[in-house]
Amino acid sequence: MKISHNLLFLFGATYYLLMPFFVGSFGYLYDMPGMSNWYSDFSSVPTENFYIYYIYVFSIFLMFYLGSFLFAKVSLNIKKLNSLTYPGYFFGAFFSISIFLALLSIFIKNSSTAFSGYDTYDHELIGMVGTVNVLVTFLCVHALLNKMHHSLYLYFLILSLLLSSVFLLGLGSRMYVLIPVVALLTFKVNYSEKPMSVFRLFTFSILFLLVMLLVGVWRVGLDFNFEFFVYIFLAEPIFTSWSAASFLQTQELPLIAEPYNFMSSFLNFVPSSVFPNKADFIYKVSDFYRYHAPLGADNIFVSTVGNFGLLVGSFYFFLLGGALSFLRNVSKGDKFLTAYYVCILAVIPFQLFRDNFAILNKQFYWNMLFVPFMFLLVLGFLRVLLIASYSRKYSV
Repeated sequence: MKISHNLLFLFGATYYLLMPFFVGSFGYLYDMPGMSNWYSDFSSVPTENFYIYYIYVFSIFLMFYLGSFLFAKVSLNIKKLNSLTYPGYFFGAFFSISIFLALLSIFIKNSSTAFSGYDTYDHELIGMVGTVNVLVTFLCVHALLNKMHHSLYLYFLILSLLLSSVFLLGLGSRMYVLIPVVALLTFKVNYSEKPMSVFRLFTFSILFLLVMLLVGVWRVGLDFNFEFFVYIFLAEPIFTSWSAASFLQTQELPLIAEPYNFMSSFLNFVPSSVFPNKADFIYKVSDFYRYHAPLGADNIFVSTVGNFGLLVGSFYFFLLGGALSFLRNVSKGDKFLTAYYVCILAVIPFQLFRDNFAILNKQFYWNMLFVPFMFLLVLGFLRVLLIASYSRKYSV
């Protein structure tokens, strides 16, 4: 069994697009915190818009898998990046130790904020630590693919990953923690010399889910019983769907829309230190359509319909499915591109369906591609310089 974009997309689409509306149809969990308000919006959706929603979701499945199938054999013979992006042991170790010490400093400085409930939810701190978490995830996968198993470089990357993940859990951000978990599981199942069995994968997934649910129940302050565990498990897709429910009830749905949010989202690549007011120039879907997302998550239905419309929106998933199949094909034999594909897979089941394009595009093209490429390119360049220096020294 292999973990693929097709499998992860199926899980994510079912979890985020179908499950909330299934729960709403049966009135389940009505007495849980926040659910009565969600049901108020859900029950106000016109029946015809429900039908439109289900047709659109069906088209999402159809177009994604059609694109994935049509591009399943398409590839390019590109120059491999292995030699350019191999970090080396000496400079790699120095770099990973520096990351760990920087994270440790941030953790100590903000330790009072962690594990203190959702009243202290710090978006800026979560964003910073989450970005480092994604970078370290990429570097861990890349190091494992290069079989740097017993190096200081990998040891301190793993320590950095554990520290940032625990910190993010304490800050109330379980979604960022899922990225390294899915990425490392994908490596272990698909690329390890000793692949994880289906039974071990299933067992680990269940245990990890229980830990995540325990953390969620504890942070919300609920009792530890089965119904509350179910609530925490379903709260993520249900409250993410709030934006879709309110979007469906407040206006006519556009057949074709102008992608202002999608196009302006690339401004998010510019560091805040260089462009501190960049958020003022990034259009939001809410600038053009009336809906509300109380917990800040934009359902992928809102993001795609609000940017492209009902007709063109599903075509985005055709391109996505095709691009993922193409990336899987061209990554074969190249460690950097394989690490990129693995990290992209980690976004598919959760973040793809809940975050707007300003976040998604930054993850796809900046955090998981440009930034790690530049880091590894610099480390690779320093490694070549060191080798050249030793060669000149001993050839004289």
